[in-house]
Amino acid sequence: MEENRGILFLSHQGFSFIEDLTRIAGKLGFESYLLSSKPNPQSLNRIEHIHSLGHWLRVSKKDSLSRGDVLGALTSLKESGKKVLACMTVWEGYRLLMSDANSILKANDESSETIQVLLDKYRLRQSLRKAGLSKVRSRILTKNRFESLSKENQACFVKPRSGLGSFGAFRIDDQTTWQQILKLKREMVSDREYASVFESSRDFIVEDYIGGVELSFETLVVEGEAHFPAIHEKLETEQMGCSTMENTSVSPPVSLEEAGVRSGMGFIQSCLQALGIRTGCYHIEAKYLASTNQWEVIEINPRLGGALIKESVFELTEGVELIEEWMRIILSAPRYTKQLKLRASQSSPVGKQKTGPKNGTFFRVYFGEPGRTVKEIGPTRKGPAPHIIKVAVKNGTQLSDSSHEIFLGQALWKFPISEFGLRIPEILKLSKETLEVKYA
Repeated sequence: MEENRGILFLSHQGFSFIEDLTRIAGKLGFESYLLSSKPNPQSLNRIEHIHSLGHWLRVSKKDSLSRGDVLGALTSLKESGKKVLACMTVWEGYRLLMSDANSILKANDESSETIQVLLDKYRLRQSLRKAGLSKVRSRILTKNRFESLSKENQACFVKPRSGLGSFGAFRIDDQTTWQQILKLKREMVSDREYASVFESSRDFIVEDYIGGVELSFETLVVEGEAHFPAIHEKLETEQMGCSTMENTSVSPPVSLEEAGVRSGMGFIQSCLQALGIRTGCYHIEAKYLASTNQWEVIEINPRLGGALIKESVFELTEGVELIEEWMRIILSAPRYTKQLKLRASQSSPVGKQKTGPKNGTFFRVYFGEPGRTVKEIGPTRKGPAPHIIKVAVKNGTQLSDSSHEIFLGQALWKFPISEFGLRIPEILKLSKETLEVKYA
């Protein structure tokens, strides 16, 4: 390892894939410098743990990191003789901080202006409409507009203008009230874990509801060219209160033929070009409606996907790590981008062809009930054993009384591509019982 040359990693409350980030930095020969916001009282031991993983650590006194924290860390590292090559985070609330830092460090990242457009779901929709790549209307949600919509028979979807995951994202109906929206706004800014994501705007937007098959495109962009290590289809989603839970994902997609998936890849490339995106890692959600033969973007997230996306990509590609590829892109070493392009040209996320994946993956996320206490939780022996299972909470955990998704655990299965179509209906049903939770 080359001493005094490393990467600054931004951690949210002691987490944010720090184990993976530091491991991969070491693999590439660089030191790890860690800057974390203050962990919650239940996770204080995380600081001692991540301290053992890095070569430098600073912990903020606040729940969320600020630009001042990042600038202070860069100054301190420079004064101590450390050469910071780049800044990186997987926490969406710090994505702008990462971009700002990389501008100072002259690392290979998108500009803050571009990242701001992607994080602002209203501005993103307007940009796509202007480019002729979306027909969906997007409007700022006010009380008057909400009352007008309530009188219309128009399917609409509400979400925070600046948000994360499914927090406050749901389809409105005749039972939805304006008071629910106001309650969500108050909850967003007071939530210790998620508040930083909503700092740029407290507005909600309302969009035309987008129907169809939903895919997530795991995307790496090198010199303006998009590569897709994997594409997942969301097979099962459900609305719980004022959030939409994404329960299961499968790759390769099972509801679209190869030509349909390829048309989606071309559509995503067009969107990225229209937005001027030249580099980076993105988790892009889009829907295809067969009746109109049209694709529509749901979100373009300037980060890798959550849940078991990175593990799924690793299994599908037989060893490609999204975090490592993103890190290589940010460092922009010529040999890294050359290797990435070579790997991308030799693989395909579509299947049904010689270069397609040998295996397919299916994963399920298990969500908890807000405000409940977990008496007992653990895997069962019901159904096929998963390839990967992760339990996120312990017995006795008091779950937060929040509208955002509460992760209990996740499980992933993989099957030979020849068996894939036959196994999916079975595992879709049986996987519900793989993780069992009992409440007090």
